[in-house]
Amino acid sequence: FYGCKSLKEINIPTQLESVGYYAFYGCLAISEIALPDTVVEILDGAFRGCTSLTDIGLSERLQIISPFVFDGCTRLASVVIPEDVKEIGSSAFGGCGALKAISLPSTVESIGADAFAFCTALEEITFPASVNTFGSRVFISCDRLTSVSILSTTKPATADDMFSGLPNECTVYVPSGLLSVYASEYPGVHFEALS
Repeated sequence: FYGCKSLKEINIPTQLESVGYYAFYGCLAISEIALPDTVVEILDGAFRGCTSLTDIGLSERLQIISPFVFDGCTRLASVVIPEDVKEIGSSAFGGCGALKAISLPSTVESIGADAFAFCTALEEITFPASVNTFGSRVFISCDRLTSVSILSTTKPATADDMFSGLPNECTVYVPSGLLSVYASEYPGVHFEALS
């Protein structure tokens, strides 16, 4: 279905386990998709550039959101990530300019580079204690972001430029025992202790 610009609706078969690479890339007219609970993975760029997509129902068995899956889905306003997801790939939600809310489950372990880059409507995000790895520039050009909470009591592996492009008015909340660790590693970022 790559580049089917006029495709407005599709019924996904209930036995599907994987949405393939760039399967719906550039399907400009699709506004909603419901994935059956048989789907365990969405491969790179599957819904990239679906600029009319406003509603995505994700499979409860989904484990990986691969790189660029929703990149450029400019009308996608909210996403609930299912409980089994362990990895959010690079630029998975890059350029989702309408994304205001995203709920991450307690199973997520890895956040890829640019995962939420250019999510210009995103105001706050909480990363569960399960997250142990952050890539580069996770929040670059998230212009309205005012609050980031990182719940892990052990400092995750973080890229040197993880906070690159974070707005000056954004506060990053971390466990009190890690406050000095984060502050010394990222001196230009405003950190506060989680309450």
